[in-house]
Amino acid sequence: AGKQSKIIGLYSPIHRCGKTYAAIALSAIGNEYKKTLLISFEEYKGILYEALKYTDYDMSDVLYAYKQGNFSWDKLSKIVYSTGSLDLIAPARYPEDIGELSSKELYELIQSIAKESEYELIVIDFGVLGKRGIDLLEMCHSVYMPILPDPISEKRIEEFYDYLTLLDREHIKDKILSCVLPSCSYNELELDRIAYSELADYMRTMADSDIRQEI
Repeated sequence: AGKQSKIIGLYSPIHRCGKTYAAIALSAIGNEYKKTLLISFEEYKGILYEALKYTDYDMSDVLYAYKQGNFSWDKLSKIVYSTGSLDLIAPARYPEDIGELSSKELYELIQSIAKESEYELIVIDFGVLGKRGIDLLEMCHSVYMPILPDPISEKRIEEFYDYLTLLDREHIKDKILSCVLPSCSYNELELDRIAYSELADYMRTMADSDIRQEI
């Protein structure tokens, strides 16, 4: 691979905020400029379900190889699934596999992919990682955080920032960009049309410098 991939994160303490759709859009847009890989830590495939219904490999295979000490991108690159303008590692078929890795191990795994793979840009959908993903937030060049303008969501965001302070990781706030995604009917968005949606236009504007700039 020769050089370290740039890593961008999609994280939010708020549920049902469009985060996964934004991650897909950002990955598809990224692929227009550089080789981009989407890594999903979601518990379910969701909008990716139909496209990934018959995939043979997913994040569970990556995690198993890593735990066995057999991680080699040359061997594991076959687990990347390509559909349209997306290259991605599908969510783990056994979500509990993610819980078996420590924060440090998850960090080292993503570092290995960033160093060994041919991808110039890696987009991480933090999914079920929650607070366990703090170390991965550290390695991200930028973190896009979809938010919702309601009191409960605002409390969750405040609690998340308090948690960063508690961990003495307030500097992570400097790389977080809050996003109020355009209101749209996500259920009607088809996978192959996300890159051409209003959501994609929004993410293209938000992340333009991130995507175009070198590391």
